[in-house]
Amino acid sequence: MARKLTEEKRLVILDAAAEVFSRKDFHAVLTDEIAAEAGVGKGTIYRYFRTKDELYFATLMRGFDQLSKAFPVPAPPECTPEDRIQRIAADVLKLFWNRRPFYMLLHRDEKLLLDRDRAVRRKRADLERIVQETIEKGVEAGAFRAVDSRVAANLFLGMVRSALAYHRDSETASTYAVQIADLFLRGVGTGTR
Repeated sequence: MARKLTEEKRLVILDAAAEVFSRKDFHAVLTDEIAAEAGVGKGTIYRYFRTKDELYFATLMRGFDQLSKAFPVPAPPECTPEDRIQRIAADVLKLFWNRRPFYMLLHRDEKLLLDRDRAVRRKRADLERIVQETIEKGVEAGAFRAVDSRVAANLFLGMVRSALAYHRDSETASTYAVQIADLFLRGVGTGTR
């Protein structure tokens, strides 16, 4: 009698896959490694995901889903655009601070995602849109200078991504969130020349 598939087991497999895929290129990863990391048999992996490609893609989609749930849309009314920028950085960093694999996956083996590129772009666009709308509200309120909000949103998200990829274990997500917001909003210049 076949065992029933559970969401709990699926999530354990996805977490293990994120961990293993982040350490090696896609083609170097063996399903056995993911199974060992998840504490399940190799056959269990294939009961949940028909192929390694499908598992890889599901891992990415899960990360984006977690991101979209990390902060409320629209922003609470008492939240200024400056506060919202810092909150977004803090929420994303907090969610993935000890889970570097998600961000590492997005930058590895991009050719594998070509056939599913539209779905990945749509998920990433949701996060980009939240940041972009925050910047636009800041411009409208006179808190930010007029900039291309799409470009600015991508640069901001790049700062967050770099913090996730390159932070030291001794550093904290909250410290980085404050620094990212400050650098993004004010730059590093002193204003004097």
